[in-house]
Amino acid sequence: MIKKKLSETIICTDYLPELSKVNNDEIDQVIIKDYLNNPPQNVFDDVELSPNKNITWVMDYARSKFKLTVDRETLIPILGIGKIEKPGESGYNRNYHNQYELNKSPDFIVIYCGNTNSGEVIIKYHNFRRAVCYWSVPMEKNKIIIFNGNLNYFMTKNEEEKDRITFTQLCQIY
Repeated sequence: MIKKKLSETIICTDYLPELSKVNNDEIDQVIIKDYLNNPPQNVFDDVELSPNKNITWVMDYARSKFKLTVDRETLIPILGIGKIEKPGESGYNRNYHNQYELNKSPDFIVIYCGNTNSGEVIIKYHNFRRAVCYWSVPMEKNKIIIFNGNLNYFMTKNEEEKDRITFTQLCQIY
């Protein structure tokens, strides 16, 4: 019997190493500045990320770990998005799949939690007879979460007293 994998749904998590020189406070400041200079223009309250060395370092680490984990495929960033959620706010249920322009749809989503320790990322997936299933990933400082770009997800309520600042990177694979 010959087995052929047609598709795969995955969720990968990792933490940025303690020795990393990434400055999460600087990432937060970049996202806040992007919000002030270019207020969100969509229903999701996202802003496009400005280039920043710390964001690049996070993505370099995520890409290298992903390449070792998933069939040596490389993540190629196509769009970076910053998100600020006030205390008590939660994220919208969403995905980035565009059935009309598949070449612009991400293969994978990378979420970086930075300084936050509040809430969870809830990822929905289909599992044949069970229909829609959920996987919960706690949001923790320096946590990197990677999952398929066609999956719906949302972030639960921000339970902290301060804003929850995260960035999401849409990626294709090469």
